[in-house]
Order: sequence, then structure tokens, then C-alpha cells
Amino acid sequence: MSVLKKKPAQSNPRSKRPRAEHSGFLRRFHGEKPGAAALSVEPSQPAAATRETLLPLKPAGEAEIEPSLRALTRTRSSLVLAQTLVQRLGIGRPWAVVELKITTALRGTRQVEGLTETAYLFRLEVVKTSPGVKLEGFNLGPWRAEGLDLEAGNIFVAEPLWTGFQAQAGKLRGRIRLADTVRQSLLDCPWVTEALVPGPEPI
Repeated sequence: MSVLKKKPAQSNPRSKRPRAEHSGFLRRFHGEKPGAAALSVEPSQPAAATRETLLPLKPAGEAEIEPSLRALTRTRSSLVLAQTLVQRLGIGRPWAVVELKITTALRGTRQVEGLTETAYLFRLEVVKTSPGVKLEGFNLGPWRAEGLDLEAGNIFVAEPLWTGFQAQAGKLRGRIRLADTVRQSLLDCPWVTEALVPGPEPI
């Protein structure tokens, strides 16, 4: 009686593949690119935080210094405003800040050759300034002044302006000159405000 001998088991070359090679084969089979698993690992820091550190930082205190304009008193015959003017002295240099209180008003009338004229008053109070900054001059609508030396607490009152035009309240543009005594320089800045001024319509 013949005895059947079992054939020696042939080794399967795929079964002896290293685990890492086998995993790589599965990734290629599913269409993944080599190294995709390494890229999918989340970094220890979020990407947004990394980008944030590359952005230039805003100078400290810059956000707190903003030009402001608010009416303190408003009637038909007077307008009192509080305004903050801000001017950069230069790149990497501090700000020049001036707080003003502006009063424009009507005061009295007179008769000139049969016409009625009204007196317009202008009062400018320097409430606060940056260190070393003074108000040297300005021109604003019908008012102008030169050679001033106004520090915080000083008041400038213009001569009454007589005119036969009706009063108009609205935006007014001009220039203001600030003296920087620390650097011995003069800043000529735009000045946009609101005031009670003679209008274009004659009475």
C-alpha cells in the first residue's frame, strides 16, 4: 500500500513581507501618496497661530489715539465743540495730540447803512497737549491767527466778525500749525471741524 506523502508547504513570499512594507502596499493600493500619513499628523501649534507671529505688530497705544469731535452745546445762536487732533511726528516717533474746545456764537447786531450785521465770535481753548507741543497758529473759515504760543490751559478769542449773512452750522476745513519744541519743528496739519459760520445767503 502506497503512502501519500505531503508536499512540503511552499512559502508564500507575500506572507514574509515586513509590516512596514505591507502597510506601504495598502496605502498605494488605496491611492495614498507616500508620506501622506506623516503629513496628516496635526502639528503641536495651530497654523493660524504660526501665521500670526509673522504679522507686524501694531504699536502699543496706537488704537487708543483716535481723532474725535463731539458737540457739547448746540443752539441756534451758538455751537460748542470738543475735539482731539492727532498728528504723527514721523515713522517711529510719538504722536502729537492736542485737545481743543471750540466755541462759535452770535453776539449782538448793528445797523450799517440800513443793513443789519451780526457779530460772530470765535473762542479756542487748548485743553491738553502732548509734551513739548504748542499751538502756533491756524486758519479756519473766516478766522485766522499767527504767532500764537498756546499751551494747555490757554485761551484764544478772535475779534468779532461782523457780517450781514445768516448763520450756518456745518463742516469747516482749515489748517492748524503745531510747534514741536522738542525737535524745533513746525507741523502744518489739516483741520476739519464743525462750527457756526456766516452762510452764503445775505439777510
